[in-house]
Amino acid sequence: MKKIVSFGDSFIFGSELADNRDGSKAWPGLIAKELGCAYETRAIPGCGNDNIAQQIYSYFSSNPTTDVLAVINWTWSMRWDFYLPNADAWVNLGPTCVPSKINHHVGQNEAERLIKFYKDYVSESMLWNTYRSLQTIYAVQN
Repeated sequence: MKKIVSFGDSFIFGSELADNRDGSKAWPGLIAKELGCAYETRAIPGCGNDNIAQQIYSYFSSNPTTDVLAVINWTWSMRWDFYLPNADAWVNLGPTCVPSKINHHVGQNEAERLIKFYKDYVSESMLWNTYRSLQTIYAVQN
């Protein structure tokens, strides 16, 4: 193994760790250092499983898979990633989302509307959220 690459959310990035701007102080980075191999993280704090899948697809579409250990930390199924075409941006909606997290992309009224949609429809179906996440994980594994 020549390299460890991590994918996931804040847990795998180590957002809660002091002075960890590049994610190298999180546990996968520490293991890479201990083993003397290269390390890279593609983790994005606050993202959902769709974004994590995109991290993996994007990385391995242009990088070799040999001699690479992929460390993947899937997040909770209640997080949903949405693409906003008018803003050309991805946003995450989940139980902790508030308008200030996304209103710079769509404005206050639209942010409130998106969060209401999430709370009224998406967050209410644990069965669907679990099913959707398992589909994403299965697709990545294949």
